[in-house]
Amino acid sequence: MADSVADSHGYGVAIIGAGAMSRERIKIYKALNRPITAIYSHHTDKAVALVEEFGLTGQTKVFDSISSFWEYEKSSYVYIATSNDSHCNYATEAMLHDRNVLVEQMMVCSISELAKIHECLKNSKKIIMEANPTLTSPLLNSFGEVIRGHESFEDIGRPTNVCISLGKSNPKFVRDDFLRYKINLSDGVLFNLGGYAIGAAVSLLGTHVEVVNSHLDISREYHVGVNAHIILRNRFGVSATITISNVSNLPCVLDIGGTNGFYFARDFIHAQSYNCCMNGDAPEARDLTSRFDKESGICRKTFENDSEYNFAMQILQFEKLQENGYDSCMAGNRNHFKESKAVFRIITEVMANNYSDV
Repeated sequence: MADSVADSHGYGVAIIGAGAMSRERIKIYKALNRPITAIYSHHTDKAVALVEEFGLTGQTKVFDSISSFWEYEKSSYVYIATSNDSHCNYATEAMLHDRNVLVEQMMVCSISELAKIHECLKNSKKIIMEANPTLTSPLLNSFGEVIRGHESFEDIGRPTNVCISLGKSNPKFVRDDFLRYKINLSDGVLFNLGGYAIGAAVSLLGTHVEVVNSHLDISREYHVGVNAHIILRNRFGVSATITISNVSNLPCVLDIGGTNGFYFARDFIHAQSYNCCMNGDAPEARDLTSRFDKESGICRKTFENDSEYNFAMQILQFEKLQENGYDSCMAGNRNHFKESKAVFRIITEVMANNYSDV
């Protein structure tokens, strides 16, 4: 099934970055039969190793100069998988060099960077999409259509509240991340894990949400750890309670409460299934994978895990945006740009609320 989708498009991708994320994404592009035309990285040895590992010798050119990359590499879009603090610069450079952009979350790290993206979009008329699986998740968006539309679910009734938890269970990895990228305490949990948890809340509640309350609890044990507790509410009064920790093994779960019961989903970031729990009844498992296979034109069995499957759907969605063009994309918010901005706004509000005296 992946072959039929791949054969219908001629899209190639040029990749910026040669780290672990790029390696994972190359596997998915290969599964979709998409040509990887080039890799740019400061670490040329890592880029060459990726080319050799995936049998791309003679197909994929390695660049160690970004100016040469822009001059000689002619793919229609670039995929950016570098550290968060470099996303904006690479994205704006790409758009100014007439490329569309698929960039890992978070798209920006400051208000000035967001303004830079806005200005570049207006002038270049290129397409940019943040590769945040919670913003493009077919499961979350199907739930969100009901909640954002102020409607009721057929079974659990009127939605009343949402609960989201997300943790990272390897403190040493977290600490190394902070040291490597020199990220401050609040940025670490909010810009890394928060993009997923808050992204899920925005997908469900909509972009018109307010921060009702927030608290960041810095862990003394690991010195770089932050536990975040955030309550959001949309204009219809549906609230989302979010708990995030980068030093504790919190489960990755989503709970949507309704007047007659609740939905429960594990690994909500990449989930295709959930449980429906009606008041007084045993949980009923519901798997929507076959529906998502049909809608996307690819097959879950093609991929090793749900994360790969989800990113493959993001690639296909991004290619569709390029077919339809900039005006259609922005007019219909098909690149979820409003949601990306809302996630960033919430993060900056939480940081301001908790660090106003710093």
